[in-house]
Amino acid sequence: MGKMIGRFEVMRPLGRGAHGAVFLARDPQVDRVVAIKLMQDRGDGAPAQDRVLQEARAAGQLRHSGIVTVFDVGEHQRLPYIVCEFIEARTLAQVLSEDGALPAERAVPMMISLLDALQHAHTMGVVHRDLKPANILIDAQDQPRITDFGIAVRCAAESSQGGALVGTPRYMAPEYITEGVVGPQNDVFAAGLVLYEMLFGVPAYSGDNIFQVLHRIANQPIVLPADAAARIDEPLLDALIKATAREPELRFASAAQMGEALKVYAAGRSGTANGAGSAQSTLDFLLRRMSHKSDFPAMSASIRSINRLAISDQSSAAVLANEILKDFALTNKILRLANSAFYRHSDGGRVRTVSRAIVILGFDLTRDLAISLVLFEHIRDQRHAALLKDEFLRATFGGLLARELASQTGDPQQEEIFVCAMFRNLGRLLSCYYFRDEAEMVARIVAMEHCDEDMAAQRVLGVSYRELGIGVARSWGFPGSILDSMTAIPAGRVSSPRSRGDHLRLYSACANALVEASERSGGTAQPADMAAILKTFGEALGLNGKQAATALDASVNGLKELVQALGLQRDSSAFLRAVTPGAEVPSAPDAQAQAAGGVAPLPPETEAGDAARDTDAVNIGAILQGGIQDIGQALIDDTPPADVLRIIAEIVYRALSVQRVLLCVRNAAGDSLVARHGFGTQVDQLMSTFRVPLGGGDIFDRIVAGNLDVLVSDAAVEKIRKHLPDWHRERFGAASFLLLPMRVGQRAVGLIYADVERANSLSISPEHLSLLRTLRDQARLAVKQSLPR
Repeated sequence: MGKMIGRFEVMRPLGRGAHGAVFLARDPQVDRVVAIKLMQDRGDGAPAQDRVLQEARAAGQLRHSGIVTVFDVGEHQRLPYIVCEFIEARTLAQVLSEDGALPAERAVPMMISLLDALQHAHTMGVVHRDLKPANILIDAQDQPRITDFGIAVRCAAESSQGGALVGTPRYMAPEYITEGVVGPQNDVFAAGLVLYEMLFGVPAYSGDNIFQVLHRIANQPIVLPADAAARIDEPLLDALIKATAREPELRFASAAQMGEALKVYAAGRSGTANGAGSAQSTLDFLLRRMSHKSDFPAMSASIRSINRLAISDQSSAAVLANEILKDFALTNKILRLANSAFYRHSDGGRVRTVSRAIVILGFDLTRDLAISLVLFEHIRDQRHAALLKDEFLRATFGGLLARELASQTGDPQQEEIFVCAMFRNLGRLLSCYYFRDEAEMVARIVAMEHCDEDMAAQRVLGVSYRELGIGVARSWGFPGSILDSMTAIPAGRVSSPRSRGDHLRLYSACANALVEASERSGGTAQPADMAAILKTFGEALGLNGKQAATALDASVNGLKELVQALGLQRDSSAFLRAVTPGAEVPSAPDAQAQAAGGVAPLPPETEAGDAARDTDAVNIGAILQGGIQDIGQALIDDTPPADVLRIIAEIVYRALSVQRVLLCVRNAAGDSLVARHGFGTQVDQLMSTFRVPLGGGDIFDRIVAGNLDVLVSDAAVEKIRKHLPDWHRERFGAASFLLLPMRVGQRAVGLIYADVERANSLSISPEHLSLLRTLRDQARLAVKQSLPR
């Protein structure tokens, strides 16, 4: 290396980090002592080095007392270097190692200064991406300075960065780990983790290896020490929890916002304003309390991922089906509901796959059912099981009733009305689970003072149930139509709706009023109650008494069907007993009939979990036979080939209980078989990887060319492994797999691929192989129909 780096005279080494070595040097042009970071050769090539220099130049535009100034950049022996201001200081990592956890009165002012510096960088369009104690210098006056902007990026760059993760794993944001999203909130999350470490003296996340750390950040909220409440004031803990929220929408929106919260804390104030500001602050606090319940993040992620799906195109139908199939209990319940009398379709046949449910019932209804069932599965809790079950059934009954009212009045948007009515009382349902003590207090106030429930909730929680429900629904990504439908209606007779939002809100409110009336009167509505409801809503909705009574009767029957499909017991629900007095809910179909439909029976009142999959394994033949019948009918009905192929892929996936299934077809160029439909682990990421070049000579090509049905029991055997393509060895992690090629004449047109993670764990009987070949032949017919004539 010599004694010079560029024009700079090296004086001595200062240290070495993950990205390179740091030297103390002198700039002879201005006679200034500087620090030079010489980046190490990571084998990334010239483009990566150019990017480092470009990003360092961007950081060089920053001028702030809390940021170590970048003076110059250049190359030395083809390695980039960054010249920075030299500061006599310890790193925050050294401070914590030597001094231990910092008291709040010392940590908070430091963090406020750091956040001010971060906000300056973000305003200038620069994200640090590697904020951590080792990159924060603390001088003798306890003033912090952020250094090492060497991997910073412009905010204006693409929000999703491809390639390997960049930064220190322990301080990466969840959205960066899972989706590659880069933005200012990455730095906010890292600042929250740094604050945690300052206050408690240990990192928020740790693990035996990098992958364990990344998994925990992506899937688990921070865990506060047992004595955290005794050591740290609640407002500061509240700010810490918000800064480290896994969901970006629950996190501080900016470094400035986090800094303001800490300034309020430091000034000894409560951190809330009057009026709307107080309600929003309280709502934020309640959402953060909920986010620390073990199941709320998982439930939120499931509902949010379903809500993100676009409506009614081919790719979204496939993604929705795969999202549902990740949860086997949810899959079984969706199929049971799809086959119940209330949802039964016109052709009278059984629905045996989620893909077919989407084709027949429609994307919107299947999605709405999935969201409601995800909510139901996650709110079940043994301590409050009966109350929560009643709230869920009450909400679902409201949705059924709203849809029937819309049917009676001829409104075409019945499914949208269903989901709006169901979630109208979301705030009350969630409060019963997450804020049980407060919910009981609200109920006591309502009973004693005969006041409005939302007014009582406002007194106890600081926000009404309605405001809480809207806040959660907004964080889950519900569309504006549902949010609008959850708002309150004025007292007295309502006027005709002036917008679609008004329309949905009136149906939702009318249905819920009828639910309350029917609960008091055994599934009907007393004449006085019905008259009052019609006086309020009748003219605005064009609804008369006969229509309302018919809708109520149909909805009670629909509720019975739903309870049967979910395997619930009538005697276990006070609400169900109230609205179906003296009636027996039909017993669940027998196991043999359900197996023939491809739906494994679930014991009533139990968590299904993996049991659904185990039962499916016992009924492989029944699922395959039922699937063959479905596909035969679909081919007769001229179902689009893409739908047929997607349904076949799902049948194979459910029947074999494998890690994943991919169905491949010949591409337009005719030179490869490429994956078009898939279910299982990481199929969204792996679909684009699975490509079999025809004539390429790997094991897949040889099997397709020979038109051989092959089960590879152990892919690690050398004679197999050496013929596997690199993309399969590196990306799929499959030790055993099944290949069923498809040919039309002498031409290879497709391939069914199924794999499992462990060797010798995929076995197929001759009987089941025969059924799989029949399905393969049906897939070949569908592919043939799609070929140019």
